[in-house]
Amino acid sequence: MGRHPNHERRQQVFELRQQGLTLAEIGARFGVTRQWVSAMLQLQQAPPVPAVCCRQCKTVVIPAGATLRAVGRVLCVACAKKLSSPRFGPLLLAHRLAAGLSVRELSQRAGLSEKTLIQYERGQFEPKFRSLVKLVRVFGPGLVGFGREGTGNDGRERS
Repeated sequence: MGRHPNHERRQQVFELRQQGLTLAEIGARFGVTRQWVSAMLQLQQAPPVPAVCCRQCKTVVIPAGATLRAVGRVLCVACAKKLSSPRFGPLLLAHRLAAGLSVRELSQRAGLSEKTLIQYERGQFEPKFRSLVKLVRVFGPGLVGFGREGTGNDGRERS
């Protein structure tokens, strides 16, 4: 006869995952492998992850399903474009979430590595021209501000 399931431990694993911890981080807390954590999460019937809202206007950026790590730093596309000093990272993140794409899906569509995309979204690097062209092919010219009313080619407001 096998061991009885530890429902309390399963719930703890699930709650840590909802907080955004990786499988390896959860495994380290429990002294188990990430594969064990993955198996526990598959056994646990997951309630839906709440919707992610824009941190400024509170509109829903993406319906239920986004990772909780994004909460607090996400802007909708409109708010990202209104930033006083627009940075590329928040705008890329807003476009990706609005399109309902994971980093992996965007990586495949744009032909850029997942690591590169994450670095762009976090503002660690600005894309070079070739990478920018690849991203514009996925999201359209609105990603870089072309066609926005009241702006020049450099994206600054015109008087």
